[in-house]
Amino acid sequence: MFCATAHPDGWHTYSRVHLRADAGCFIRTSTAPVGDPSDPISWISDAVTHHGAHAARLNSLDGAITQAHAGKEIETKFTLPSDTPLWPLAVDLHDHVVAGALPEMAPRFRDPLETWDFSNALFEVHGPDQQRGYVSFLYTRPGLYQVKRKNYDADALVRHEHVDTDVTITEPLHRYVRDTLGLSARPMPAFRRMRYDIKFESLRTGHHYGIFVDRCALHLDPAETLVQVEVEYLRSRSVLPLDEPAVLPRSSASPTGSPASSPLTDCPPNAATTPSCRSCATSWHAGRTSYRRSTRTPMTSNPSTVPTLDLESAHDAATQLLKALGVNIDAPATANTPTRMVAAYAELLTPRPFTLTTFANDAAYDRLVTVRAIPFRSLCEHHMLPFRGAADIAYQPTDKIVGLSKLARLVEHTAQRPQVQERLTRQIAAYLVDHLAPAGVGVLLRAEHLCMTLRGTQAPGTETITTALRGTLQSDAVLRDEFLQAIGSGQR
Repeated sequence: MFCATAHPDGWHTYSRVHLRADAGCFIRTSTAPVGDPSDPISWISDAVTHHGAHAARLNSLDGAITQAHAGKEIETKFTLPSDTPLWPLAVDLHDHVVAGALPEMAPRFRDPLETWDFSNALFEVHGPDQQRGYVSFLYTRPGLYQVKRKNYDADALVRHEHVDTDVTITEPLHRYVRDTLGLSARPMPAFRRMRYDIKFESLRTGHHYGIFVDRCALHLDPAETLVQVEVEYLRSRSVLPLDEPAVLPRSSASPTGSPASSPLTDCPPNAATTPSCRSCATSWHAGRTSYRRSTRTPMTSNPSTVPTLDLESAHDAATQLLKALGVNIDAPATANTPTRMVAAYAELLTPRPFTLTTFANDAAYDRLVTVRAIPFRSLCEHHMLPFRGAADIAYQPTDKIVGLSKLARLVEHTAQRPQVQERLTRQIAAYLVDHLAPAGVGVLLRAEHLCMTLRGTQAPGTETITTALRGTLQSDAVLRDEFLQAIGSGQR
């Protein structure tokens, strides 16, 4: 099936490609107008000829999909407030694309709106130099990952990208990065990514683009989030030579040196203050949300990171605080109190370096492993007063077991920072899920909070209990009861 569109000098011809049973897509096959503009059927023979010349591509399973700037990722990002509601924003963006807010663009022929929810393991690559950037692993099913590698020295619009799908990985990911990929890299906090994709294509060039609205939340601390909007070139559908300069923004030098029109056209750091930024795919939202261009800095709340301490500044601040509270620090007994105070808080806030040691589950043990009454202490982040108690941890192994002492080290490491008990409980469970991949995890914390027993309500003897259940310990009532019975069901 063919069709044509009128042009002052003739007609442009199109061939239909059958991408699904109930619909088709027409792709332009003429590089220049053909036929007599006054004769409505003069283009037919040229359409047949053009179709024959491109038959292999038109009849292929991928429907004439190709890639401009092969091996490169071309995108721009904007960071949104962390409390931005994603779904309403995604629907609003999609509706504006459908309504023609982007000149010469139409919703992508198939899947113009998609939703995703996946876990991502990320490694920052330091070497070799030509491989600097990051490598990420998207879990697809047991033993299979999508592996995405991006190489760049600095944040940029265009970066080298390589994606492998259905990669079989049976070893720990850090070993795969080191031994199989040959990279020097450090693991970043694993995170969950919820994403809505709004996809559209240029009716003039055949280039496909996406607006991705996503929220990333750390597994270790789900409250630590990063919300972004990305505008990215995806691919092209064409049998003609690609107009590669049209992919790039006007501010980027095209291969021909001429400016190009693109949905990726640069916006100022705050698009909300510049309504004239009409080419940005998110400019319709100007005046309602403050955008800032992302620097692709990973989320910073990482319980594996040891903080940098400025003890000299802390000493000065402690001295001023004590003086302001009326403490005489010139007396012999209190002259060194600021120093001791800083040393005490430094100890309470500095976790020891920690690595979870795991071993192969050679015995194929599949029942619960439970460790009771692990003592811990932490600091309430609201009052900077200690809370202390005991942790009970259980997990159901799959292919790995953990060195038992490491469970106590994990509790210590995660607790030794400003905390709230609810988050601490979830972080311990999330760390085990990420690094041990067990069938199930249960964590129960009991603690006395001095901010409640020494001040305020002054209720000594009170105990706060928090739990986190994952996997089989959440879904299997028998295992859950076994866990509660093993730890004494709250009795001490």
